[in-house]
Amino acid sequence: MEDLPRVFLMDAEPLLWVRSRVFIGEDRFAAADERLLERANDMLGVGPYSVVDKVHRPPSGDRRDYMSLAPDWLPDPAAENGLPYLHSDGQRNEECEEYDYPRLVALCSAVNTLSTAYFFSDYEDFAERAALLLRTFFLDEERGMNPHLEFAQAIKGKCDGRPAGLIETAGFSWLVDHIGLLAHAPSWNGEDQFALENWFGLYLDWLLNSQHGVEERRQTDSHGTLYDVQVAAIALFCRREAAARQAVERGMLRIFQQIDAGGCQPQEMDRALALDHCVMNMSAFFDLADLGRHVGLDVWSGSEGERLRQAFVWLVENGFDRPRSLGDQAAYTDQRWVPLLLRGAARMGDVGCQERLAAMGDEVVQSDWTTLFYPQPDA
Repeated sequence: MEDLPRVFLMDAEPLLWVRSRVFIGEDRFAAADERLLERANDMLGVGPYSVVDKVHRPPSGDRRDYMSLAPDWLPDPAAENGLPYLHSDGQRNEECEEYDYPRLVALCSAVNTLSTAYFFSDYEDFAERAALLLRTFFLDEERGMNPHLEFAQAIKGKCDGRPAGLIETAGFSWLVDHIGLLAHAPSWNGEDQFALENWFGLYLDWLLNSQHGVEERRQTDSHGTLYDVQVAAIALFCRREAAARQAVERGMLRIFQQIDAGGCQPQEMDRALALDHCVMNMSAFFDLADLGRHVGLDVWSGSEGERLRQAFVWLVENGFDRPRSLGDQAAYTDQRWVPLLLRGAARMGDVGCQERLAAMGDEVVQSDWTTLFYPQPDA
């Protein structure tokens, strides 16, 4: 494998370099590679997943239409039939497990893991399983998902779907990148790639032109950021650079709308689980900046880059160093910080990332397979 992988969020040349180091057994990548292979072996038996397997039929009657429930809306205990559902920020509706979102999350996790493991091992079984999962979920004539989210995050008694549901496919931004890691696999051919690019092209049209898509594009918080990232990544995957550039340009404006001069993200701080939302939005802005490199927009430098730097420093100092300042979230472990800190070190010239990574210990950091994407410069 010598050709650069067609990726947009990851760095193609460093990926090939790390791959060469993994193949010769370099110690610095051994723990991450071992953990990746263990995880990928576990994924060989999962799925295939399909939207037709949900318990409930969507309002259209077509099981191939994706459907989910708004997770923080629950039955009204005072109503005999529970309708209409009531909002309860921070509490999750367990009925969501009966719809499509859990399968979508499982699909993205499995494909991302399997494709990465294939890229760093050439073990064809990983690629073969990833290909099966992709074909079943998207391309199968009887089981494949229709390219829209009209019924995402429905609220019983109120609406059949809503714009906020588009956040559920935020994972597509990284999924299309990981598909690029399958390019040389015998089990993923040109016809597969063409068909999947066509599917995502139809989905992109829906994102850009549907009422849900237009409304989500207008959002001024992390929903808007994630919408732009999703559009830009999918547009690049579908070879539609103009649409990708427009999305990145919108996202650049959001940097100043959502991050104040001190680096705080006020709208995300007003949410339940503020730390989760701040990290999610920061990661999305990192994605936006990386995608900008492919459409001639340098988001990492200039005033945009400086504001991102301020936001990242603020988040690390408050969320990592003093986590209780963003709410008591004991479940937000060191492991969850590793990808963001590694990426911050790679993109921003450290800004204290290495010190914090060192404080976690080599066992935590070196076993995280994100190190294969963003290797530590002084390792």
